[in-house]
Amino acid sequence: MTSDEKMEKFWQSLLVDGHKPFLYSRAFFRLIPSDPRCKICNGPFHGMGGAFMRLIGKSPSPL
Repeated sequence: MTSDEKMEKFWQSLLVDGHKPFLYSRAFFRLIPSDPRCKICNGPFHGMGGAFMRLIGKSPSPL
């Protein structure tokens, strides 16, 4: 199995089947009030929720 196939399998299992810590963090981030949000992790970008996310080291991708 090549490296690309391993990565494809990893992302397939993470995004389709779910990953417990990822699902728990998504549920937690949903409780923080603010919009707009990241479509993947559900973390807020602006407001008090966005400030909290920046404090814990999470921010929108510059891309």
